[in-house]
Amino acid sequence: MDLPIVVEAQKRGIELANDAQIFVERCPAPVIGITGSSGKTTTTALTGEILRAAGFKTWLGGNIGNPLIADLASINLDDKVVMELSSFSLK
Repeated sequence: MDLPIVVEAQKRGIELANDAQIFVERCPAPVIGITGSSGKTTTTALTGEILRAAGFKTWLGGNIGNPLIADLASINLDDKVVMELSSFSLK
């Protein structure tokens, strides 16, 4: 947040966002966000498997490796999304 280009954008009133924020704002399905200091990847994967076992079409992504924003057009209202988020994604 202290990079010169970011500081200048804020001075000019330019809204800042990242792909995680844009994805969550536009995703038609419920998004479960997983964050914390350790165990995020394991918890994200486990949550995804639980949802799949319950019969839901489930999307996993975020820090776990898949940028979900690339799948946005394919995600439906009845799907479930599990997203691993780092502290950097939450600012």
